Amino acid sequence: MQAKPHLKALKPVAPYNKYSSKSLPHCFDRATGENVSKSQLKTYLDGLAQYHLHSETKFLNGDYLNTDKTQRRHIIVKAIQHIGKEANKWEEQFFTGMDDEAQIEYGLCPEQKPRC
Repeated sequence: MQAKPHLKALKPVAPYNKYSSKSLPHCFDRATGENVSKSQLKTYLDGLAQYHLHSETKFLNGDYLNTDKTQRRHIIVKAIQHIGKEANKWEEQFFTGMDDEAQIEYGLCPEQKPRC
């Protein structure tokens, strides 16, 4: 779920519901915990309408107005940080209440950790 452009501070989330196509799931702001109404969310049409105008950041010369060939961007990896799909336990917190200590920090990969 995404908030409408004029509501950029809104961070909507909802617990998984396999029947969500039939009814809007209970959606809330993950930062404040307040309810989010259907009128505050983008539709798929809203999200896709201008998609073709987004630049492709993985390539040089990847803006929608560019007409020449794109080139791969070269990156330099400074560190690798492990993350997890359920790192914030949002769905669990929806039912049990917000818990600031629920944030899971996996940290850097073993090769990146400073040695004492």
